[in-house]
Amino acid sequence: MATSPNNLNKIYITVEPLGEAVSKAIEKGDIGANDDFKIRARKLADDYGWDVTEARKIWAFGLGPDDSVNMLVNQTKAILHLVEVRSHIIAAFQSITKEGPISGLPMRGVKFNIMDIVLADDPANMGANEIVETTRRAINASILLANPGLLESVHSATIQIPETASSIASDIITKRGGNIFSEVKAAGASPYTIEAYIPAKKSSGLETILQTAIKGQVSVQLVHDHWRPLEGDPLDPESQIRNLAIELRQEKGLPAEIPSAETYFDKA
Repeated sequence: MATSPNNLNKIYITVEPLGEAVSKAIEKGDIGANDDFKIRARKLADDYGWDVTEARKIWAFGLGPDDSVNMLVNQTKAILHLVEVRSHIIAAFQSITKEGPISGLPMRGVKFNIMDIVLADDPANMGANEIVETTRRAINASILLANPGLLESVHSATIQIPETASSIASDIITKRGGNIFSEVKAAGASPYTIEAYIPAKKSSGLETILQTAIKGQVSVQLVHDHWRPLEGDPLDPESQIRNLAIELRQEKGLPAEIPSAETYFDKA
């Protein structure tokens, strides 16, 4: 829960996983912000087990291509003046999904639930300067209290090399955190093809590295395939993943220290 600077507005937000099936449906464009809300709600109910009434109360998705796989759902009932602050709450939600509180990078696969709102009697006391930052604090606190983690992008790599260099290529791929799932030798003089999953961060420069090691013709095609959760708790001072989170924050020009939930929430 977070309280506005004038102490007249309060917002209560919870977060939960959106679910991989729904997340992938959003990425594919099967579900989106521009859908008719009734048709979208029926699809979520029929195909993904949502309550249709809840599905009709989706307020927003993440705004950009990197953070669109997040939803804001209004779970409140009969809140006076809610329509007057809706745009402020959505703006806060979309700013957080673009730059999450752990690493400052886009978030993915999170469902944000507005559970309750207490608003001032006078609309003059619920402007953007009161609501946006208050909502941001409520969202950040809810994220940090929900056992958050980090995801890494995993590329699907199609690598073509001379067959005589297959063991060299396999060794390089493995050392870069890759997982080979197919090796095919085509007939004739066609190149040897390796298909593997490789963390996106470790796939940079892969073609050059292979060419240098093999000293022959190499072709590498990379495409994003899926997201993979990294092991560990970024809020645990003893975890290795925390060091990665700090590194990512510093790359974004943020303070190295990851804020605590207490930084954001107010006690009821």
